[in-house]
Amino acid sequence: MLGLSELPNKRIQKSVKDCNALTKQIWGYIDLVQLVVEVSDYNYLEIRELFDIPMNKYPELLIQTLAEIRPSRGQPLLDEIFSQIFPAYLHNHSNNIRLLENLWEANQ
Repeated sequence: MLGLSELPNKRIQKSVKDCNALTKQIWGYIDLVQLVVEVSDYNYLEIRELFDIPMNKYPELLIQTLAEIRPSRGQPLLDEIFSQIFPAYLHNHSNNIRLLENLWEANQ
């Protein structure tokens, strides 16, 4: 059985001391997020609810992770998330230029 720490595409720190940090770091696992997005084709509403926490608490991390995944399914979920999170994030955050640069690099 493969543990989360063994996934190759991750952006997680080695030491997690509290539940909030773990919750945040889970959204940096590229392979896990891609799998969840792909499963949304089969259970859209429940999967969509999973993204409420990172959309509200960790929008930059979620945007960066979603920009790096290449799912074979789940495009309707991605369209909804990006249409909700991206404009609000760019409008309300001072480091949006850095995020745009990171997105540009991830998609070249």
